[in-house]
Amino acid sequence: MTSRTTAFLVTSIGGAVTLAAAPAPVHACTISGDWRITQSNGAVVDLSVVQSGDRLEGAARRDSITGSLYGRIIRRKVAFFIQWGGRTTGEYRGRIDPDGRLHGHSIDLAKHTSQAIWFANTHFRC
Repeated sequence: MTSRTTAFLVTSIGGAVTLAAAPAPVHACTISGDWRITQSNGAVVDLSVVQSGDRLEGAARRDSITGSLYGRIIRRKVAFFIQWGGRTTGEYRGRIDPDGRLHGHSIDLAKHTSQAIWFANTHFRC
């Protein structure tokens, strides 16, 4: 069983109360497409991202290793995981600056000492 939460706007005009469904939240930034991240440890990762609302899915490639990407975007905050060929999973968290530049921090979930700072090679529309 799933549950759904609906927000409502309540307004009062001349004593009469109006109840209406609130508009769906606006996802301030769009990051769909093919782009690249460069990490402080020297790794370069090519991404192909599909955004549907706040959900992210896609594919990643680093050298000859491929992976599956999944995650979320909430306004300017991005969090996604890349499962690298069944070997390990990288967690990527970042933020999109007002100028559209995406950057963040990554960590290998199997080897927590493997961490890096990263940035995207493109600017995103927000």
